[in-house]
Amino acid sequence: MVAAKVNPEIVPDEALAGIADAAGRDARKAIATLRNALDIVLIDDTECVTDPIVERARQKAEVDIARLRISSLADQQTAVLKVLADIEPATSGTIYDEYERRIDDPSVSRTVRGWLSTKFHQYNLVTILEDEHPQEYELTETAREIVE
Repeated sequence: MVAAKVNPEIVPDEALAGIADAAGRDARKAIATLRNALDIVLIDDTECVTDPIVERARQKAEVDIARLRISSLADQQTAVLKVLADIEPATSGTIYDEYERRIDDPSVSRTVRGWLSTKFHQYNLVTILEDEHPQEYELTETAREIVE
């Protein structure tokens, strides 16, 4: 087994704790944030990772992860995100109607609802507006930047 170690002079314990907090129990986000923080330290030629560097690295990690997740989606799924970008916030029915209008061979409504409420939500691409009835969806800020 190979152990990885980060120089505590470059990444102090406080910075690691900040990265862990920023990642919110998402290991992929924590690793991407740490990698980006180390890149920023090198590029900016600074002594160590600081709270402002962690914040910049977290923001870049979110974009990197969202871009990777969106690029892995099927064309039908990407089309749903593009529809949502154009009409948000919207209910699943409104999203589906517009998606169906734009696509030659659309997936069924139930499948699209599943993407919206489960997959896209878990991927942090869509926010569910829970105070609305019927429930409405909108893209996260990060996903919006990539989709538009």
